[in-house]
This record gives sequence, structure tokens and C-alpha cells, in this order.
Amino acid sequence: MSRDRDIERTIRHGERNHDAKRLIHNWCRHAHVEKFGGSRRLQSPAFALIDSVARLSNEIG
Repeated sequence: MSRDRDIERTIRHGERNHDAKRLIHNWCRHAHVEKFGGSRRLQSPAFALIDSVARLSNEIG
């Protein structure tokens, strides 16, 4: 039962990350989002948003 909840939570996190990535690309054309961490088949990908924003700042100005 706990494993099922973990899988469901991981799926929800992945969906939210996907939505966030889409919004970033819609609003910031120079943004670069990278996945980091995790090597399992089912994982909640974490995006290096801070690095992306820093890289974006350097490219723009």
C-alpha cells in the first residue's frame, strides 16, 4: 500500500514538473531546463531551475 502511494506521488510530481517545464519554455524562450538526479525507471524528475535561471541571466545580460 505504501508503495502504491509512492508511485502515485511520483507520477503527480512528474506531471507537475512537466507542466512547469512547459510554462518556462512558453514564457522564457532562452530558458534551458535540465534534469538531474535519479536513475530509477520510475522517478520524479527534478529540474535544475536555479541553474537554468542563472544561465538565462548570463545569456541575456
